Amino acid sequence: MPIFEAKHTGMNDLTKRRALAWIIDMLASALVLYIIGHMTPIRLHIAGWLSLSTSLQCTYLVCRDCFAGASPGRRLMNIRVADEHTGLMPSLRDCIVRNLVLLCISPVEAIVLLFSTDGKRLGDRLCHTRVTSLDVLPPSPPVSRIAVACVLTLGIIIAGRMLLGIM
Repeated sequence: MPIFEAKHTGMNDLTKRRALAWIIDMLASALVLYIIGHMTPIRLHIAGWLSLSTSLQCTYLVCRDCFAGASPGRRLMNIRVADEHTGLMPSLRDCIVRNLVLLCISPVEAIVLLFSTDGKRLGDRLCHTRVTSLDVLPPSPPVSRIAVACVLTLGIIIAGRMLLGIM
């Protein structure tokens, strides 16, 4: 039996906090990209800059929940991702898959979340996760999660550069 009860419809407090957390995360990542692009001695041509920024944004979107189930925006909004059955942090695979779904069909995910009766988007349904209040932060992720996220980041950057032919 799931430990969470579905008691809301539409744009409730948790949905609003999810939206604000997403906005905070996007603003923070945009600031990092600005710093990389304008305050480093490395000057990239437009294709290189687009490749780097797209790779970093995609990597962030995919891996943002891999560390204790809460991105920086979610931490500020006092929410986190949890397994719907145990309430614990989801597996690394579930964190990545739920965010890949978001990355691939963002507009659909937003509509599904807005009209959801249980506050879950398609990625949450697929991976049996939900976003909940951050009552107690789960234990820090093992080093292996950090290593996987770093390798994934590197792979996305290399793939982006190869697709644009700037390797």
